[in-house]
Amino acid sequence: MDDFNNNNNFPENKDEQSYGANLMPQSGGSQPQNSIDPQYDYSQYQYSYDSTAAPKKSKGWIVPAAIAGVIVVGAAGALLLPSVRNNIKLAFTSPEEYYAEAERKTAEKAVEDLWKLYLIGEEQQKEAASPTAGVKKTDITITPGNHFYESLFPDNTEIKDIFKSVGISAEAATGTDLASALCSFKLNDMTVASAEVIGDLDNTEAYVRLVESSSDKYYKYTASESGVDGGEAPDVSVLFNGETVTKEKIDAISARYTDLYLSAVTAAEWNKKSVCTVENVSCPAVEINISFTETEYLALIEKIAEQAKTDEDIISIVEAMGGRREDYVSEIDEFLSDMNLEASDEVFADMTVFINADGDIIGRTFRDNISGSASEYTFSTAVNNGAFASQLKLATSEGESAEVLLKGSYANGSASGYCDGILRTLEDEASSSEKYKTTSCRIGFENVKYDFLDSRLYGGKYTFTSPELEEIEAAMELDGDMDNGSCNIAVTYEGENYINVNAVYTSTDEVRSISLPSADKCSDNTSDIISDDYIEILMDNICKAAGVSEDRLSEIIFEVSASDDSWEPTYDEEEYDYGDYDDNDYDSESPYLPKMGDYESITLPSVDLSNAVYTANGKEITIPCKGLALPDKFVRTETPLEAHTGDYFINNDYTVMIYIENEKNSTYNADVCQCKYFSVLEGGEASLDLRVNGIGIGSPQGNIEAALGTPSDVFDFNTDAVYYYYYDKSSLTIIELITDGHEVYSIGVSSNIKYMD
Repeated sequence: MDDFNNNNNFPENKDEQSYGANLMPQSGGSQPQNSIDPQYDYSQYQYSYDSTAAPKKSKGWIVPAAIAGVIVVGAAGALLLPSVRNNIKLAFTSPEEYYAEAERKTAEKAVEDLWKLYLIGEEQQKEAASPTAGVKKTDITITPGNHFYESLFPDNTEIKDIFKSVGISAEAATGTDLASALCSFKLNDMTVASAEVIGDLDNTEAYVRLVESSSDKYYKYTASESGVDGGEAPDVSVLFNGETVTKEKIDAISARYTDLYLSAVTAAEWNKKSVCTVENVSCPAVEINISFTETEYLALIEKIAEQAKTDEDIISIVEAMGGRREDYVSEIDEFLSDMNLEASDEVFADMTVFINADGDIIGRTFRDNISGSASEYTFSTAVNNGAFASQLKLATSEGESAEVLLKGSYANGSASGYCDGILRTLEDEASSSEKYKTTSCRIGFENVKYDFLDSRLYGGKYTFTSPELEEIEAAMELDGDMDNGSCNIAVTYEGENYINVNAVYTSTDEVRSISLPSADKCSDNTSDIISDDYIEILMDNICKAAGVSEDRLSEIIFEVSASDDSWEPTYDEEEYDYGDYDDNDYDSESPYLPKMGDYESITLPSVDLSNAVYTANGKEITIPCKGLALPDKFVRTETPLEAHTGDYFINNDYTVMIYIENEKNSTYNADVCQCKYFSVLEGGEASLDLRVNGIGIGSPQGNIEAALGTPSDVFDFNTDAVYYYYYDKSSLTIIELITDGHEVYSIGVSSNIKYMD
């Protein structure tokens, strides 16, 4: 059974498992870690001899010959076992020799894997070079869930019946120098618009025709005309001509530089009974420790660079791709001249390597110390009884790190587990009380069948989650292979279905000829491509797919746009008299409120609000307030609040906004926080009835001054919007009320603003 990387190194794949099973006793205790493997420990077997028993008659030469035969066959079989051969090497080689053999084996396997990838690329290159290619079809459908409509269009329930799904379909084919695609855009499974695209790969030109347009012309687009110029790109296709790259050449290059590196390893230390552990998965291993001084490290780099300068195998590949030998050599010389490290006998870098019982390197940690800034690179893999764990990690001496951790189990031809990505970075001390910020995500996988080297993936379910995304989860299910199959992505939010994306793709044997349009059919003027009736045709198709009239569709679009919370009052600046007010006294983001910190010199007349009574949901509160009972259904806490920091919290329909500031050295808690700013807007379920002296949402405009007295100022924009401001300089409190000319539809209280300076 092969593993998902085609390594064939899981226990159930090893011949020695069945071989050893015949030697194992039928029962026995557990073995301590790093002890002799029971299958090779014969001390457990006992025999008895009865001297009184009558001897059996047999020819004397038969028994010794049979025993000798068994010994020879058994010894030969045992020597074939990798673990037995490995034990012999451990007994009769030095740590340097043992490590060198493992490193050469690793290099040889890497070349084998690389060559498999090369053969795949060669095959794909041949397919791309054929005069015509089979057609590949893809259909993608996006279907929103009820939660999607409710969160984005809470006031319009008709939209989910009109826009049930959207999608795109594509039929694509690639020839020697040309490619073509027919793309269709769908609404509720009906095609509403289509476009034909033809690409001239050699000249980086594209031709686009709108199928529904009554014009039959193509819009010609040239990449160079748009300022996109990739320069002279290397000709990668020459790598697959069967001559530039050969297996023998790659083997020779690998062996040459592996030997150069190993010649620099003059001393190594080992622990023959170590363990390689990754995320609680452990397997016995030989631990090798190697170190390089600055002198040794520089000598190795120089030796490799000098070898590369005259390496004809590498130079031939460079020249085949359009490079010049002189430029190649010049770049290496420049690299050597830029190496300014002062050589010394101090340890510059060290490495720890773990080698398993088969002589394979399964773990490697490399540490360097360049200019006093240490870095550590780790890659380890542990496999034990079908369980596996791999870790790739980069860490710095400053405490920053990036890590990928893969853990799971493999059985019955498929793998299940998870992959974590973790990034730890230093925070700006001026903007955060935390020294480090950690960002992470997890991709869980179930029943995945994946053969990377043969480009075959499939079967399996993947789930994506991240603490930073809180209530969002994405799950992807795959079926089929790379040529024919399906992919379904389901996104949930707060546990409810939010949106689904489904893709179905096939590769057919259909052959499609591709040709460029004639010159008279091409234009770089979009007016020649889009006919006068094109928009009308599109609207008609959309209305048919949505099942509504054009007038009703326009009304729905207007209703959705009109419900946007970004509404601002409009007025004629020339007609409005600003009096003595200075624009600089007002915040650019909110032109009707003074800037934070400028209240000492504010021009609004101060009023006395000391006797004002503030209530929230019928309960009297003090401004600024502590420990306000905030309903969970509308307060959203992104992250805990640290001491003397604050944040805005809003309800789902954005009708309530509250600024809360933490007072003490503790994380967010309603008992130790002050609410600095309330703002309640009309619409939806506000979940908070804020009132000042009984005035709140829905109060008649005529009752405002009767309840609160003469305002500090009134802004009447003559657009059915009247702003009332009450400012108390002694308590640094501002009350803002907005009416539509009849009743209050917005109320806000800013309190103790001086505290925020």
